[in-house]
Amino acid sequence: VNLTEASTIDQALEAVHQLDIYDKHEAVNLYHRNIEQLKADPNGARENILKTISKISKDQQASRILIKICIAIGKSDEDLIGEEKSTIIEIAARLGIDSAEIEM
Repeated sequence: VNLTEASTIDQALEAVHQLDIYDKHEAVNLYHRNIEQLKADPNGARENILKTISKISKDQQASRILIKICIAIGKSDEDLIGEEKSTIIEIAARLGIDSAEIEM
């Protein structure tokens, strides 16, 4: 995650907080824990993160907001690369969102 992407993450978390969807501090703590886990065990952490994400799949509004946040973070450096796109598509699949519905 580069500086521009980190800034976009902060903005997204603030927007989510203002909507009273989730506690901002809880989201920031979760984000930092996930980053540390990804550094220590990329494959295991990735699967755990995807399992956690899939828990909101029944809430289509939250699922779509998450995908929009992922896209915004990916585009924040004006370069949505293939790995970012494939990860967004994988997250969308876990959330039950058809990749054809995603505008990147």
